[in-house]
Amino acid sequence: MELAQFIVENLSLPDELQKVLDQRIGVNLAGDLGRYTQFQAAQALPVAAANPGGTAGAGVGLGAGLAMAQTMAQTMSGALRPVAEGTESKFCVDCGQPMPRRAKFCPECGNPQL
Repeated sequence: MELAQFIVENLSLPDELQKVLDQRIGVNLAGDLGRYTQFQAAQALPVAAANPGGTAGAGVGLGAGLAMAQTMAQTMSGALRPVAEGTESKFCVDCGQPMPRRAKFCPECGNPQL
């Protein structure tokens, strides 16, 4: 007797493990935990809005407002920072952070540059 062909069509994980795996993939796709937290807060807003009489909606709205204000403040502080004259810079091909033009590795993510 010989097994000529073996095909696996589906490999499923337990629900709890699948949820943890999905969250971990989400963190990796978002790039960092701060972005992932913002993403999860945005996902929670419609759920809280569906229950307008609950105090959870007010808490989520307040938290989202504070997170948005903090993000805007960080963006504005970065935009107002003076740029040194004569500084040649480029951007990391992986994470997009500014870096010295002669750098061979990104100081932020550590990846080699072209």
